[in-house]
Amino acid sequence: HTIRTLNSLSKNHLFPKSKLFIYCDGSKSDKDSKNVKQVQKIVENYDFPNRPEIIKRDINYGLSKNIISGISETINLANKVIVIEDDIVTSANFLNFMNNALTRFESNKDVWHISGWNYPLNIAKLNVAHEAFFWKVMNCWGWGTWKDKWKYYDKDSEKLIKNWSKSKITSFNLNNRFNFWKQVEENHKGLIDTWAIFWMSTIFENNGYRLSPLYSYVNNIGLDNSGENSRIS
Repeated sequence: HTIRTLNSLSKNHLFPKSKLFIYCDGSKSDKDSKNVKQVQKIVENYDFPNRPEIIKRDINYGLSKNIISGISETINLANKVIVIEDDIVTSANFLNFMNNALTRFESNKDVWHISGWNYPLNIAKLNVAHEAFFWKVMNCWGWGTWKDKWKYYDKDSEKLIKNWSKSKITSFNLNNRFNFWKQVEENHKGLIDTWAIFWMSTIFENNGYRLSPLYSYVNNIGLDNSGENSRIS
């Protein structure tokens, strides 16, 4: 997965101009140590056009903490960030779309998130002339944001459960078309430990919008029982 992710990124013409930060989490146990070292070896020996910053965790942060801290550390240096996990294959135009959007909407206080992925829509039925659109759903399979927005990120399930009304939860759930709120409850109960639902709730709390492309610029190859939070039951 890591090799395929890096190979797809390398086909983007903006890749040589991009500053790359790679966060390698530590192993959970001795049985994971071999695989973790193999991934570290891949990124250390990959033929990058510009040498990336490689941050190797000494201990296992876990998916949520590793991503949250990685974004926070990087965005404090760069003011904006494009985030790709190691199971995301990008198109050759992904970085072009993301950088253009991040530049165009950087000063827009209403836009909080740029997505590289979108649901497989029936475009012919929609009769849409534009290449992207704004809505209230946050997708995290290849995405970007800015420092002045990310600083509000708040992973506090207890506060949400205590303060959000039923009507607010209904709105968050797209008028109960999809149960996003369930992820907040499962995090609160310790059943899962995820980060993205709290970025979505942060944006929702601040009445922010997300920009999504009409056609996806990425493909998730981690839905094969290999991902931490995408296991097949």
